[in-house]
Amino acid sequence: MSKRKVLLLGWDACEWKVVNDLVAKGMMPTLAKFLKEGSSGKLATLDPPISPMLWTSIATGKRADKHGIHGFVEPDPDPNSANGIRPVASTSRKVKALWNIFNQEGMKSNVVGWWPSHPAEPINGVMVSQFFQQTRDKTREDWKWIPGTVHPLSLEETMKNIRVHPTEVTGPMMQPFVPKFKEAIKSKDKVMGAIVTTLAHTFSIHNAATYLLENEDWDFMAVYWDSIDHFSHATMKYHPPKLPTIPEDKFDFYKEAITGAYRFHDMMLDRILSLIDDDTTVIIVSDHGFHSDHLRPRQLPKEPAGPTYEHSPYAFFAIKGPGIKKNHAIFGGSVIDITPTVLSLYEKPIGRDMEGKPLVQIYEKAPALSYIDSWEEVEGNDGMHKGEGQDPWAQQEAMQQLVDLGYIEAPTGDKAHNIRQAVNEGEYYVARNLIDGGKRREALPMLERLVEETKEAKDNLRYGYRLLGLYLSLGMNKEAFTLLEKLKAQGNEDSQPFLMYHEASFHLANKNPVKAEELFRKVIELTPNSANMYRKIGVAYQMRQNFSEAEKYFQKAVSIDPDNIFARNSLASVYLKTGRYEEAIDEWMQVISNTYYYIPAHQGIGTCLYHLGIKDKAAEAFEVAAVIGPKLARTRRWLVKIYSELNMEAKRAHHEKILRENIKGQITLVSGPARSGMSLVMETLEKAGYPVKYDSMDAGDKDNPYRRFEYTPMQKLANENAFLKDCDGHAVKIPMHFLNYLPDNYEYKLILVERNSADILKSRQQLKSEGKLRSQNAFDLVDAMELGEQIKETEEFLEQRPHIQVHKLSYEALLNREEAELESLAYFLGEDFDLAQLELSSQNEA
Repeated sequence: MSKRKVLLLGWDACEWKVVNDLVAKGMMPTLAKFLKEGSSGKLATLDPPISPMLWTSIATGKRADKHGIHGFVEPDPDPNSANGIRPVASTSRKVKALWNIFNQEGMKSNVVGWWPSHPAEPINGVMVSQFFQQTRDKTREDWKWIPGTVHPLSLEETMKNIRVHPTEVTGPMMQPFVPKFKEAIKSKDKVMGAIVTTLAHTFSIHNAATYLLENEDWDFMAVYWDSIDHFSHATMKYHPPKLPTIPEDKFDFYKEAITGAYRFHDMMLDRILSLIDDDTTVIIVSDHGFHSDHLRPRQLPKEPAGPTYEHSPYAFFAIKGPGIKKNHAIFGGSVIDITPTVLSLYEKPIGRDMEGKPLVQIYEKAPALSYIDSWEEVEGNDGMHKGEGQDPWAQQEAMQQLVDLGYIEAPTGDKAHNIRQAVNEGEYYVARNLIDGGKRREALPMLERLVEETKEAKDNLRYGYRLLGLYLSLGMNKEAFTLLEKLKAQGNEDSQPFLMYHEASFHLANKNPVKAEELFRKVIELTPNSANMYRKIGVAYQMRQNFSEAEKYFQKAVSIDPDNIFARNSLASVYLKTGRYEEAIDEWMQVISNTYYYIPAHQGIGTCLYHLGIKDKAAEAFEVAAVIGPKLARTRRWLVKIYSELNMEAKRAHHEKILRENIKGQITLVSGPARSGMSLVMETLEKAGYPVKYDSMDAGDKDNPYRRFEYTPMQKLANENAFLKDCDGHAVKIPMHFLNYLPDNYEYKLILVERNSADILKSRQQLKSEGKLRSQNAFDLVDAMELGEQIKETEEFLEQRPHIQVHKLSYEALLNREEAELESLAYFLGEDFDLAQLELSSQNEA
């Protein structure tokens, strides 16, 4: 037997805002006591917030691309399947869950209702699958028993008898949730049917859990309830305050339902805690939250898994037990951290292939952590299935429940269509999960395939929007523009707000804040409650250096959604830019409290503390950023600067060594075709006070008589690059054909100068006309072809280099000192100089 027991309670969709309100009102006394006796906080969910994927991540410490559960349904391997698909099964999980790991370690586990867990796995202990409580049979007498629901088989009869059928839910049982249940039943409202079914399921899971706690030995136990999620999807729209679109009679019927659901979970928790001893560690966790206030969506999109738009991005987490801090708040965790945390409680090694981390901040004394490469490589009896199938009747029951909840569309008689839809949705969810995990390049071919293969399908727009956002995040602007035009051509009236939003995002990514703002304002008229929309308008003002207007919109976004870390980060950046350092720190601390591993917040706090003269604390903030993102040059440069000023030579040398060996530095590059206006850009930057690197301003050779702002060593880049260390922190000109030779161990900001091709060719022709190397007509044709090919090759090269940030700058706009273009350039460089006021020499590359 293990020295300690861990009881993991899963409350699907438990929302902190509801919990905090009810605890404050004294309506959840058991949970209130639990929180005081332990540690608790928000956990970030994963995208997409789809329960079977999330609960598998919670139990394995791995994302969907590794664990194999890709949504609600999957293709059915049985060729005789009625519709070609089935609910996701435990046999589809490709990696070990906690109970499989413990099986190999000689420990005993009891698992109740986990999603997905059917068919029940033959573990050392008891497993009751998520099909245990489900039925569509009209009476208890007709209630079929699904084979594979319980392991071991010796417990089948016991488990059959403790189930609760919906017909056994009486009036007094319904009254705490719907005080006017008699009137609601008479109205024949479908909501009452959902409530009755959910209550029966809740009673059944509670009965199974308490029976096993009282009668079976265990080292680890996990119990999952879907009831808060089901109550919320059915009745959260009626939760106070009343929404304008909700009828008075329905609000009157169901306004107490959510409160009743949470209070009932508090009562079940009280019973469960009475069945364990003080040496047991108890964890309560949800997979995501549920919008319970003004952020509740007024209507849901008509798409698969549409109800997930009601989910909020932060999950509930609370833990108490021996060695756990009391009345302690934790910050910055994720639902994927649960498995590593449970392993640390048992002093078991954590798999290096797990994407989560142990929440060590819960401990009074931090444990000594150990690691192995992977639990998948550990041999022995893990209790996993070896490919057994599911019972067809069970599949039908579970599928119908998913249809009733709105998570999937009802399968059609076209098996090929059903299978294709399941595969596409699964791949779409995995692609989103990869993007959420920072694996954007891996998601790219998946989304491109989906968009290409669903050109005529209604889901194409949805897939296309996601691909468009990915293109923009990767700097693939040409592909983004092409896709945007295709989406606009196939869109309809209902899709116009989405198309306008993505078109605005395209303009924002391409440094056209004026056009972006115009479109965002049109969208916000249709979605006035969108924090993200106000944030985007704020970004457009920020790009134009109008910080006062940007601040207004960021504050509006935060007021709508205080948990929106991107809005708070944007607001903090404005405070930093305007010298309001304490206010900026407050905002970034709020960001960290929600998402601890958000690097810009730690960097921002460090910058503010430095400006406030608190350099030792500034160094601590940057040290945290360095741990999270060890290869970020900006963090290391700040640490070198701060430790130099603090005369802490050893620490300065340490970070300088890392910079020198791994990151080298950051260089601003100015490039474009010859005669495109690069020298004008260099002169602009130099007169604005930006550090520039060059060694020549004299007349050059016959091909370039105006070798202005040239740095001669750049001509040797194909053979050596040691000289680049002298360019660190400077702007330097580089010919386009040398971009391919840039080493990857620097960070680059590239100003790519764009000029009308005819003007470039005309300028080149004027320079070379005296050379008479070829006839006038041949020169024009060959040069034009070479110019077009060079621009195309450069664009293709840059799309594959995410470490090169690109800003496209119009030569004509720069020459005419157009305000928007100059503001955009200053924003890209992170400077606040006023380029429009500069006086330039008359010499340019005309």
